[in-house]
Amino acid sequence: MATKTGTTVRLKDIRFDEVSYPHHQNIIQVELMRKIRFPVVCLIFAMFNFGGGCRDAIQSNTTDILRLQKEAKQGNAGAQLNLGFAYSVGRGVEKNPKEAVKWIRKSADQGNADAQCNLGAAYACGDGVERDLAEAVKWFRKAAEQGNAVAQCNLSTAYAFGDGVEKNPKEAVKWIRKSADQGNADAQCNLGFAYSVGRGVEKNQKEATKWFLKAADQGNADAQCNLGAAYFHGIGIIKDVQAAYGWFLLATAGGNKEASLMVAFIAKNASPSERKAAQDWCKHWTPTKAP
Repeated sequence: MATKTGTTVRLKDIRFDEVSYPHHQNIIQVELMRKIRFPVVCLIFAMFNFGGGCRDAIQSNTTDILRLQKEAKQGNAGAQLNLGFAYSVGRGVEKNPKEAVKWIRKSADQGNADAQCNLGAAYACGDGVERDLAEAVKWFRKAAEQGNAVAQCNLSTAYAFGDGVEKNPKEAVKWIRKSADQGNADAQCNLGFAYSVGRGVEKNQKEATKWFLKAADQGNADAQCNLGAAYFHGIGIIKDVQAAYGWFLLATAGGNKEASLMVAFIAKNASPSERKAAQDWCKHWTPTKAP
């Protein structure tokens, strides 16, 4: 399973995007609140330190796993979480989703927020346990209330679409804002989208652009696409085709298909100097780190 430290991992490329082309006067709306669902079970382990290191310290050797098992059996919540990770990906032990959930649950029951988020993910995905969205929401809430940014993002998604809980756009915005304020790029893009369409909050294009920019600066390709659209149409920000082209280029490099369409369109209409300036900017651009 793929992981991405500190962000929500997309399980599937399920697209429900609302796309506007250049002749429309609407922002390209890459609807992350629908697209990004729940993290895979192994997401949070990269954020948890055990034995002086993160999950990469768990080696595929007998000695390391025996030490981890010993600590886990003694009730160490961190060891239980990392042992769950080992079983979830088959690192040092045979891959066993049910055994992974067993140890994640032990850690979650001790109040470990990362474990609670991962247990919620297991229920959301039906990975090692029967799929149960209501149970997923229960564990996401426990972790979210402790300040876990990924759990807050997932709880927001649940409220946004009524997955395991009654649909409530305002409650969705409440939790996505908490996550966004902690620097979660996916949450920041979702909050920008909420403002851009007025979902759960009063429509405000300037505020939408503000949050798209925060996420785009961290390398979120969908936010980069939306920011490019904002610059292209002059929505919530001063129109700047060169800047739009630059952000579309970055989004395309990040795998955003809608952005690639805009790159092709602008490339045919922008001047050579505008294209070169944007391309040079992209070469020197580096993502910022979340606080």
